[in-house]
Amino acid sequence: MGHGGSRKSDRGKGRGGMRGSNGGDHNMQGGSHREMMGLIHKLFDNRDLIKRSYNKTNIGIESYTRSDDTQVGEWIQTHVYQMETLMESNDEGIMLMDDLFHEMFDLRELHGMVVTNTTDKDPHKGVHVVHGVANLVDHNKEKRCAKKLIWAHAAALSRFVDLGRHEMHKNHRVPKICSAI
Repeated sequence: MGHGGSRKSDRGKGRGGMRGSNGGDHNMQGGSHREMMGLIHKLFDNRDLIKRSYNKTNIGIESYTRSDDTQVGEWIQTHVYQMETLMESNDEGIMLMDDLFHEMFDLRELHGMVVTNTTDKDPHKGVHVVHGVANLVDHNKEKRCAKKLIWAHAAALSRFVDLGRHEMHKNHRVPKICSAI
């Protein structure tokens, strides 16, 4: 789940939509920026059909996001695949105008996800995600920050489902432990 790497230093609000991009509709594995945002908006439009729960763990979180509606469940699976692909791409990001999401991409080399589609294991369709920090036991401050980011990100995603687009347009704060890095 993650590996060492260097920190990026571009913090602060107003960084734009995607790193390494002019924000246009360019191709990337898992879909273009426009396709990804279109899918995110579909999920917001159907948030009343989405069930999401998560639990904090000692390395991050474990979550279930699913729907009784097959189409919405497939959208959830596609969205998580797209975000996982972005996290692995090392040169792209989404929602980087939000401090929390920007920091999640900046520290992506410290955390990773294991995603399981719940199609065959659950009457609902969606995903089970274990998102955590590798080798947290070494008490590295960046890794502790990454764990707190994962917790904050999980809470923000749950608020997206609960509160809708209004929550998406807010800036989500980075945990205090991260400011000293």
